[in-house]
Amino acid sequence: MNNAPLRGFCLLLAVLSAHGTLRASEPEVAYRETFPAHRDPSRYTRIAAASKNWEVVEESGCRFLRVTVSPTPGNLRGLVVWDLAPIQFNALAVRARVSGTDGAPVFLEFAANDRAGNAYLFRPFGESKEKRTPLPSDGSWAEFKIAIPGDLVKIFTQGKEVSPYVHGRGEALTTWEGTDFSNIGYCTLYFHTDVPKDSPLIGKSFTVDIEGLELSNVR
Repeated sequence: MNNAPLRGFCLLLAVLSAHGTLRASEPEVAYRETFPAHRDPSRYTRIAAASKNWEVVEESGCRFLRVTVSPTPGNLRGLVVWDLAPIQFNALAVRARVSGTDGAPVFLEFAANDRAGNAYLFRPFGESKEKRTPLPSDGSWAEFKIAIPGDLVKIFTQGKEVSPYVHGRGEALTTWEGTDFSNIGYCTLYFHTDVPKDSPLIGKSFTVDIEGLELSNVR
């Protein structure tokens, strides 16, 4: 009896099953920013605080946001704001790089607001909440990823901080009591560029590039 057709059919089922598993585990992309030429970024992107100027730059076929930051003793933080239609996501990925700093550290942090006016603060990119990692000083791109609620450090509701729910004394926080993270419509993203209060960059200007912003839902 020739079992070759049966073996081939079983192999095909195995391949299809494997591909189905891969597809099921892939994140569902809710928003991806590529700064296409036909859209006006000023309609959904704003700057504030020590951020003084921005432009969309094209390099090697990719378009990204370049922000000029000029910190002062009273205003150390640059701010970039993304306005969104209310959108649900539980993971964020973005790439960033800094230029014109002569090696002085620049940090990047992230926060979000939802449609109810609640504020969500996340641990600094690249490290735990006790320590921050600066952007690479050699001008290379750094990729950062944030998970919700895993990388949350604070939530504010009507200006009051929501206490995290901690299981047992000395154990790590695991969730926020009463917060349904599967039904939140985030409508504003905040990217903060920060320098230390004794930074040699105070009174000078440097640029921060932001590229590849992607919001997704990981199952």
